Amino acid sequence: MSDAGSASPSDNSDSDAGFTSAGESQSTSDTSGSMPLWQRGFYMLGFGIFAYMTFWVLIVMAILQLIVVAIDKKPNEDLKRFARNTVQYLWQLLAFMVFATDDRPFPFGPFPNVPE
Repeated sequence: MSDAGSASPSDNSDSDAGFTSAGESQSTSDTSGSMPLWQRGFYMLGFGIFAYMTFWVLIVMAILQLIVVAIDKKPNEDLKRFARNTVQYLWQLLAFMVFATDDRPFPFGPFPNVPE
């Protein structure tokens, strides 16, 4: 039983290679070189507002798609494509806010375009 728990840390090393634990010193140096913390805080506040609005846009799109499927019996492809891109944008917003990435999302970067 004790050997099953000892193998688990090395099993996940490939899947989360880009992330470090909170106790490692590298986690503080990743964001300190890119921009000051106070500036990132302002970006996070603005992107939090964008994330909130984007979430509600996605809820409205889901309701619209439900209505379209109820009427036409198939989803609208344009709405589906826009929803995929919007979900990716929401992911980029949240990833920046939780320090998973230093790349600033739209409007400071390109709007995501998810291939089909």
